Parts: sequence; C-alpha cells; structure tokens
Amino acid sequence: MRVQVGQAVLVRNTPSLSGTCGSDNHACTAADSVVPGVYGVIQPDAPVLDPAGWWWERITYDTGQTGWSSSYPPYINALNPLQMISGVSFSVVGDYSGPTLTQAECNTDGLATAATLQLQPSSGGQQGTLLCPIKTPGVGNHKTAIIARNNAGSSAPAELSWAVTSAPIPTPPNVPTNLRIAPLGGTTATQGLETAKPPTTTTKPTKE
Repeated sequence: MRVQVGQAVLVRNTPSLSGTCGSDNHACTAADSVVPGVYGVIQPDAPVLDPAGWWWERITYDTGQTGWSSSYPPYINALNPLQMISGVSFSVVGDYSGPTLTQAECNTDGLATAATLQLQPSSGGQQGTLLCPIKTPGVGNHKTAIIARNNAGSSAPAELSWAVTSAPIPTPPNVPTNLRIAPLGGTTATQGLETAKPPTTTTKPTKE
C-alpha cells in the first residue's frame, strides 16, 4: 500500500525505538529521518507491535531508504482513497460480528464473487473477518462492497474506495566505487596541486 510521511520519521533497521540506522548500525540521528510529504510503499513484512505499544511497518520510501518506521498517524498516513501499487494482489478485509452467516459477497466494480469467511462461534452468532481477494487490478479508481447474507436476508453493503497507481517502487542506490584520496574540493589525486617546475637558468650577457 502507498503511504505518505506526515511527520518526520526515522528509518530503523529493527522494529524498535532502540533500533539502529544505516548499514553501519549507528545510533539514529535527524539525518536518518524521512521528511514530511515523501511517499513510500509498505512491504509484505508482517507489522510488529513492540513491548512499548508501538506498531511498526517496514517501508520502502521514494528516497530509496528501506526500514522500519512507526506506522501511527501523523508519522505515516494512508492516502485517501487507499492506494496500491500496480501489479500487486491483495485482499479487502471487513470485520463481522452478529448472527450466523450462510455466505458473504464481494462486489468490486460491479463484479460479484464469493467472500472468504474466517469466522468463529460467538455468543451472538459469529465473529471474525470477511475477505475479498483482489488480483492485480488495473490502474485507476476502484470500489469494493462486502454484503453479508444468511437465511433471514442480506445486510446493507459496506463499501471501500481504493485506487491503483503506476508509480514505480524505487530502486535503492548502488554502492559507491573507486574510493581514493583527493585534495579538499577535488575529485582526483592531483587536482588542485601545483606541478613542480624545473629551475630556470638566466644567461648573463658577456662583454666582448
């Protein structure tokens, strides 16, 4: 899912407030943060809830940085409508609690399919989730409705609007090569250095 940074966030190597930053695992500083307004893509890694009560998501930002960031608003904000990257399959999920169901229907852009029911018995009938698989949808705006059904009738549709963008997933930078020493402000080992010159010989005129 595409998200946007609402308040500067750090990009940590592990999902923890004590997590380090960078390939050298240094203590995080403001220089490691992603500024507000930058977009990113939540990665498939499962979200993590740390002992301090913070939820973490692993995100690849459009800056090329990838790591764990707190997923609470205002740090990370979902787009409205929710936005996915093209070429990705996912599920629209709805919670259910109430009388026992016989089935549930997914309706995406007018196409009806059966929802997957993940329900457990409860004092009021059943509770759990209803899943609507979405397989590699096209770029643009979409809408999915979930309708619960049993022998007594059908529920009103619960609707979710979402979109698919063709924005590419950013590619991390390459490793720098050809490390060397150069004068301050220079790029080569000799740039800026004055080349030594041989001494000049002055010929004095001779008397005839």
